[in-house]
Amino acid sequence: MTESTTPPVALTEPTTPADAATKRHLLLVFAGLMVTMLLASLDQMIFSTALPTIVGELNGVNHMLWVTTAYILASTITLPVYGKLGDLIGRKGLFITAISIFIVGSIIGGLAHDMNWLIAGRAVQGLGGGGLMSLALAVIGMHSMGAGHLDLMADGRTELLRGAELTGLIVEPGVQFVVDVRPGEHPPPL
Repeated sequence: MTESTTPPVALTEPTTPADAATKRHLLLVFAGLMVTMLLASLDQMIFSTALPTIVGELNGVNHMLWVTTAYILASTITLPVYGKLGDLIGRKGLFITAISIFIVGSIIGGLAHDMNWLIAGRAVQGLGGGGLMSLALAVIGMHSMGAGHLDLMADGRTELLRGAELTGLIVEPGVQFVVDVRPGEHPPPL
């Protein structure tokens, strides 16, 4: 008894022009999803690092926690809503809507002249952000490519490490992280 052990269509070499077009389409979809997930991840990392500077310029230390809470609350509320709506009406249009809402929230937050507008912008951003990761992961789950799925998870972890380094360079370009420690001494607490 011999069983066929052919890999899924996405991992085989295309045999017809239609197979090549399908593979190319699948790769474009995955590239778009990964760019969107990068957008959401970098937004969180860059914003959390830059938040003290932004709050200092807007004189809103008393409202600093609301900036983060507004985003987390809005995205947590909309996360299951996007999941259910994606199952009911389809993910493509909903995904584009989530990206659009996220970008509108980014514009509102970027143009904010006081803390109230920044909090409102982050809340709107959270309404879109709830769909970015959930819908992207739902689409990836539908088209999971076996061992390739593990590579995507590893790339996400690497992205987190690189994003933190990049954030430090963008936010405070003049800061040098040098600690003067003599032998036998302990470094100062951060």
